[in-house]
Parts: sequence; structure tokens; C-alpha cells
Amino acid sequence: MRNDFEYVPTIPTELARKRSDFKAAKITVTGAMVGVLCTGYWMIAAFILLPFLWIVNKVGKKVLGL
Repeated sequence: MRNDFEYVPTIPTELARKRSDFKAAKITVTGAMVGVLCTGYWMIAAFILLPFLWIVNKVGKKVLGL
């Protein structure tokens, strides 16, 4: 039987796992920010969660090498 669909990894598994964890954290923070915005507490979203998301993005990319 031929094996035409052999899996060839394109990026290392560890890097893929770190990248998916990083994206999940960003999605969670973004969801919290949108939820806070929708409930009317836009000051919390603007002054706390938005800078936090920016810091997570910058630091995460440097630390994880993404």
C-alpha cells in the first residue's frame, strides 16, 4: 500500500506549541477587552487591558522568538 500522505513537519513541534499557547493567551486577553468594552467600562479596557495586550505582544514575540 502506498503512503502518499506522509506527514512532513514544516516547523518544530515545540515552536508550534509555544506559538499556539501565545495566540491563545492573546485571544483570551482580547476577548476580555471586548467584553469589558461591551459592558460599558471602556476606561478599563483602554487604560489597562490595551497596554497589557501590547506588552504581551511585544514581550511574547521576543521571548518566544516568533
